[in-house]
Amino acid sequence: VESVCTMLQRKAARAGVELVDNCPRSLPAIRGDIVRLRQILINLVDNAIKFTDTDGRVTIGVDFPLPGRVARWVRDTGVGIAAGDLDRVVEPFVFLQTSVTRNVGGTGLGLSLVRSLTELHGGELHIASQPGEGTTVTVLLPVDEAPARGLTLVRSA
Repeated sequence: VESVCTMLQRKAARAGVELVDNCPRSLPAIRGDIVRLRQILINLVDNAIKFTDTDGRVTIGVDFPLPGRVARWVRDTGVGIAAGDLDRVVEPFVFLQTSVTRNVGGTGLGLSLVRSLTELHGGELHIASQPGEGTTVTVLLPVDEAPARGLTLVRSA
């Protein structure tokens, strides 16, 4: 989380968006590929910055909703997503066009990639949003203290 915040802090500052790391420093380990787990977070934070207006906020946090699971979430105060579009935004090359998003660049692959990488790690992707109020994207991942062959055990923070 710290490295992603450092990487995207300038982008957030240029956009006039406050980037807040609200994660505890001591978290259980999760099993996975550190590069892919970082990519998930980069995509989520980058999207949140893109779709948040000046003077908005993007917050990264962690919850423990179920035993053996850690939920990493990114919440923004951005434009939000209509309920009817929530399933569509995770499909490849889908880029919702509205008057607010018209000037935002991208390929429409960010959330699709996040969903695929999350599922490959045995996790789930959840999106909650209200137009005009913002979006929270949660990646629910399994906690596993015992490293498996071929996988790297990484700290989830």
